[in-house]
Amino acid sequence: MNPTSKENDNEEPCPSWLWLVLAACTFAYQTLDNIDGKQARRTNSSSALGLFIDHGADALNIILTSQNAMALLQLGQRETCWATLAIWTATSTPFFFATWEEHFTGSLYLGLFNGPTDGVLIVCASYVVTALSSPGFWSGQCVLGMSRAECMIFFYLVCVFFTVSANIYSVQQKLSSSRHLGAGLSLTIPFLLHLLFGYWMLGPLHPTETNTRLSLWFLGFCFLILVSALQLANVCGERYKPWRWTLTVLACLLADYILKRGSLWIATTLLLLIWLHFVIQVANEMADILRISIFTLTRNNEKRRAILPASGRR
Repeated sequence: MNPTSKENDNEEPCPSWLWLVLAACTFAYQTLDNIDGKQARRTNSSSALGLFIDHGADALNIILTSQNAMALLQLGQRETCWATLAIWTATSTPFFFATWEEHFTGSLYLGLFNGPTDGVLIVCASYVVTALSSPGFWSGQCVLGMSRAECMIFFYLVCVFFTVSANIYSVQQKLSSSRHLGAGLSLTIPFLLHLLFGYWMLGPLHPTETNTRLSLWFLGFCFLILVSALQLANVCGERYKPWRWTLTVLACLLADYILKRGSLWIATTLLLLIWLHFVIQVANEMADILRISIFTLTRNNEKRRAILPASGRR
């Protein structure tokens, strides 16, 4: 559910009831996301395919949650581009680096304070506060001359800094030398480049004003492709090769520039189709290899299940 209200910005406030509905939907999503793994193990239906689909759905939710947070704080204009991109950075970076850590350690470790649990609860509480407050609540002064919106963004970024630092430290402990760590960090360069491109595209350095919503969907599909490929490498025990996907994004941008002079509609549509083709093909191939049905439970799950030993949340 995405309550943004205008094509190029989120300045107009949404009705209060919408934030209450969104809070309920988000809490329901978090609850189901936390119990689906236990339910799969209880029914002997855990599999690499289930892990891939679960993380893919979580990655898609990152895009929706980030745009909801931008609408919550009424961001989107060019003068607030730093805040818009800070929200995108704060939502996408922890997810990518947690999946990157899993690639090297073989497990997805969530600490006592983490995004999928505590972060989502904070977002739900923010929706409820917004629904019960008067318009302009987040633009009101908080501390140190900052608005409530700026304080919220600062809090998000501080949490991201410590979370990503913990991810890097965990990988460093797993690898034998700083040289290997450098090679591992090089795999994050395409993701970091997509963030830099977003800052250029939506920031003051871009020569023309861009469609904020469309630009965020473009960045979102870049993120989805990179993190889906990384998750596939995790469940298959293969090397992560992100640079070919970077070339795919560049090819989409080139096609968009030639046909539409950089409007991003063609590039975003192409990335959507590429991502859908990728995940559908992977899901079907996994289902055939594991001999299981997608979204279907059978009576002989004990004979047909294929549990991935080293992956899963701890």
